[in-house]
Amino acid sequence: MFDVDELLDEAASRLEGDAVDLRWWAWPEVFGNTSGPRNGAGGQTMTTFQVFGFESQDGQRIKWCAGVWRSWDGQQIW
Repeated sequence: MFDVDELLDEAASRLEGDAVDLRWWAWPEVFGNTSGPRNGAGGQTMTTFQVFGFESQDGQRIKWCAGVWRSWDGQQIW
């Protein structure tokens, strides 16, 4: 599981800002396997994961899903 406050703190650290200044979004996304964004070996079944996107005041963006951080262009697609 995850804690949103911990995610905000980690995102703020990665974006070199303060958690209270971040804009953030959350959305479900369906992956075609059970490993989701981890790209590992997984079962071939459609699996829904929760994705969180974060944006700093200077426009930098990152996203998180199932323990994986990636840069983000602002689109709600992994």
